[in-house]
Amino acid sequence: MTIGSSQVAEFLGPIQATNSLTTNMNPIKATGGNKGLPAYSFIGDTNTGMYLEGADELGLTAGGNVSLIIKASEVEANVNIVLDAANVQFDTSLTSGSSGTIIKIGSESSMTFGKCYALASGTWEETDPTDENFSKQLLGIALGTDANVDGMLTTGVFYDASHSFTVGEPLYLSTTTGTLTTTAPNTSGDLIRVVGYAIDANHIYFCPDNTWVILD
Repeated sequence: MTIGSSQVAEFLGPIQATNSLTTNMNPIKATGGNKGLPAYSFIGDTNTGMYLEGADELGLTAGGNVSLIIKASEVEANVNIVLDAANVQFDTSLTSGSSGTIIKIGSESSMTFGKCYALASGTWEETDPTDENFSKQLLGIALGTDANVDGMLTTGVFYDASHSFTVGEPLYLSTTTGTLTTTAPNTSGDLIRVVGYAIDANHIYFCPDNTWVILD
């Protein structure tokens, strides 16, 4: 069967190729399908393949169960991701934003992009090492003005243009609330906690330590 480039062929049933199928038709379109009967599947395994999950969403299914949903701005995994002799690599060439682990929880009275916050009783508050109630909790760097929408970076690389920190030196919570410093607090009652390192002139690796010291 030969179909010209200006012609349209409509198949009312499934197309099967037991060896190989070669075509110069472009594009090839299928019905949306579903997770149990994906539009593109395999002979002998018809519930594994690719289908249309929703508008602008590509679904990958295995055994009739949704494994991945590829969206315009994110990939949603519904199964465990096992790394087999592989690594997760953070992007250290960012020109904005972050590359790492983020969470979208908690509320905030106000929030500024790039500042450091502590999750105190469910609310993100600017870090303050002079008060352990705002320095020993879960920490995050704000990626916008809304924690639930923009997210909080809890571990990873953050782009901080011309930060002036010494590369390789540890970063601490600063007594200037919501900021970081290479100088550890030194007043009685201050909480000392390493929260990351400068890795070059424009990037920091944010990795808050799970331990801290309060000065006598």
